[in-house]
Amino acid sequence: MAIRITPETNLGLYHRESLKSQFRADLTAGTARQLVIPLDAFGTFLLPVIYLCIPHTRRPWLYRMRFAVMALMMWLNYDMIVRASSTNMAAAYASGLAGAWGALWGVTVLIWTRPQFEAERVERRVKGMVMDSNGGAVGQNGHANGGLLHRHRNGALPRSQLADKLTAPDETVAAALTAGYEYYWQSYPSTSPLSTRLDWVLDYVLSFRGVGWSTTSISSIPSFQRPSKALSACPVDLSSVPLRTKTGYSRYRTRQSFLRNRAAHIATSYLILDICTVLMLRDPYFILGPGYSPHPLPSLLSSLHPPILSLLRGLIALLAIISALYLLFSLAQLSQFLLSHSHPTLLRACGARADLWHYPDIFGSFANVPDSGLAGFWGGWWHQTFRGAFVAPTNWLVRNGWLPRNRRHPVTRTVGATVAFVQSGMLHAAGSFSTVSKTARPWSPPLFFLGSLVGVLLQAGWHVVMGKVVSERCPLWVRRATNLIFVVGWLCATSWLFVDDLYRAGVWLYEPLPFSPLRAMGLGLPGDAAWRWDGDVLPRISVGRRWWESGIAI
Repeated sequence: MAIRITPETNLGLYHRESLKSQFRADLTAGTARQLVIPLDAFGTFLLPVIYLCIPHTRRPWLYRMRFAVMALMMWLNYDMIVRASSTNMAAAYASGLAGAWGALWGVTVLIWTRPQFEAERVERRVKGMVMDSNGGAVGQNGHANGGLLHRHRNGALPRSQLADKLTAPDETVAAALTAGYEYYWQSYPSTSPLSTRLDWVLDYVLSFRGVGWSTTSISSIPSFQRPSKALSACPVDLSSVPLRTKTGYSRYRTRQSFLRNRAAHIATSYLILDICTVLMLRDPYFILGPGYSPHPLPSLLSSLHPPILSLLRGLIALLAIISALYLLFSLAQLSQFLLSHSHPTLLRACGARADLWHYPDIFGSFANVPDSGLAGFWGGWWHQTFRGAFVAPTNWLVRNGWLPRNRRHPVTRTVGATVAFVQSGMLHAAGSFSTVSKTARPWSPPLFFLGSLVGVLLQAGWHVVMGKVVSERCPLWVRRATNLIFVVGWLCATSWLFVDDLYRAGVWLYEPLPFSPLRAMGLGLPGDAAWRWDGDVLPRISVGRRWWESGIAI
């Protein structure tokens, strides 16, 4: 017998189904459309890829066309933000997020940077392959032997190849060197076939953190020393990439250590996320936001003092967000690595993207927070996925002489922080805008990130005024404890602007896990099955009102 779901028996499931019905009504009325592929991939991803695949370094008129391409991207992404949504609550939020990110990243790859003129990436080539100035292969010098390593008759490696192997940063690079490859800086291959250009462009557009790139690699992650001479196809200094950066981002030397680390992150994140989801859906605050008053709290929560309850909710929300990010990015890295190593053809096709150094940590060291305060929280410890776009406008202003070239100059740092936090606010505001819920407040996330900017500037100002006195009179542990207390206090005072809007938007009504071990053990609410994903969560064929609005709905 089917269980009748009411707000009293299962508020989360009831509200989720209500939002789905609301979205279907909006579809019928024509005020919304499904988030679909390929339409919504065109403005965020496909358009810049198509444009960059066409060489324009010797075609000034075509290079100027980037502004028209950017305008078209803006229009498509705007339509995606204001109209596209989904019965999948996470996809509904991600629709606006992806639209805003497509605009920000599009400006980065087309306006703030000049990839065909300046960008170079770390790539493999058969040792002895000669490259032209445009990154294309023109032949071999006669010393390559079909990709196999040359050995002496006794099986020993020649000294030069043995030295290369000893400088290899990890065992995947060592294996490539042993197989007769070398690493070099590859510029835009304008004279190469379309397939080669497409591979280069896809890598550039999809590398949000700029791993292995000379121009867009962010400072947080381990990176190779940039080429001494630009656009020369010179060899990569393999010994220059650090094992761990100052902000605590590490890379891995062996497959075993990488796989073990990512598997542990996936398992731990999965369990924590399941616990957080079950707890959240028992608290009407996580389902409806602050306006949950008509619905009573569970007895355990109602007995808590309001500040304690607020702190507990904030902690659960933070754990859920961190676990979701770890699960998503760890799965992506692990899948890409295993797929690239699943067959020799794929390994050759992926090239340097199959190497271990290409998969640095997702978060930095938490020591950044007590060491550097709120700036360390956002700029060191927190994931840096969007940092490439956030710093690109400031880098452009510095390169063109609008800001001091000294990155530590107060003006440069202030402008850089302001630009980064404003863009982050815009990014998350778009996510609120595209959700099915009508109670989300898109202005709330920007206020949260502007509040973080104020906190960063306050701490920086305090350090300028009192830094020398404090460093001389206060022990290190006192300074670190003060930084940590300030960060916790500041986030507790401002985080409601962000997390409350996530609740109003219905983000936590999404089931992030296909199977819930806790529900399988009977710890769910009435109507909660152990298998969580249904047809409204999984991709499906959708026929829109217009032919271009049809495709795979997400």
